[in-house]
Amino acid sequence: MRPVPPELLNHLRALRAEGHAYQHIADRLNAAGVPTLTSYGKWWPRTVQRLLRRASP
Repeated sequence: MRPVPPELLNHLRALRAEGHAYQHIADRLNAAGVPTLTSYGKWWPRTVQRLLRRASP
């Protein structure tokens, strides 16, 4: 897995701060065609959750 681009991480944080569920965020990423960190497959709610938890200070 490649590092999380800061702009993606900021976008994920902003969506969570607005109260969006992990499922909603994953759906938006998939609809926008944002590539996953492995560059294959699709975004899953659990992946979004893990990225945000791992990046938390």
